[in-house]
Amino acid sequence: MNIDALSQCLKAAADPSRLRLLFLCSQGELTVTDLVRITGHSQPRTSRHLKILQDAGLLESFREQHFIFYRVNRQPPYDDILNTLLASIDAADSTIEEDSRRLSVIRKARAQLAETYVEVKYLNGLSSIAITVMNKRLFNTLRICSRDTTLGICSMSPREQVVCWVLWDPWQVVAMA
Repeated sequence: MNIDALSQCLKAAADPSRLRLLFLCSQGELTVTDLVRITGHSQPRTSRHLKILQDAGLLESFREQHFIFYRVNRQPPYDDILNTLLASIDAADSTIEEDSRRLSVIRKARAQLAETYVEVKYLNGLSSIAITVMNKRLFNTLRICSRDTTLGICSMSPREQVVCWVLWDPWQVVAMA
């Protein structure tokens, strides 16, 4: 790494807010919304800090549907710099402890959301669809719609698979609580 790139990395990390963001992003992939909830900073401020860290090569991002996730860059030579910086952060620091506590709350909420999972598979073209609902509470009833007509209502227990017959397209799956 040349001296200018190293200098840019060190300048980017030389801010307490950005060090917090690096620490949090080293714990897993997080969105701006997650980071705002954890740090208590405004969305524009958080986004600006993330941009500086990303421009320095310390963070990378990827899009998943409507969300952009941030994580630390584990590619050489950035991984050496990040390992040194992150190892220097005192885990007993009150700010870091509070950030870690808030992160665990967000992870628990994500885990609960992950329990609700609807998977749709085409079996024979558009003539049949296998619908799998992975949930313990929320989606007890699933309605299959095509255009504006309800084709069937399937009552489902958790983790039960039901095959519903759809005669024409376009169709959509509508979950009802």
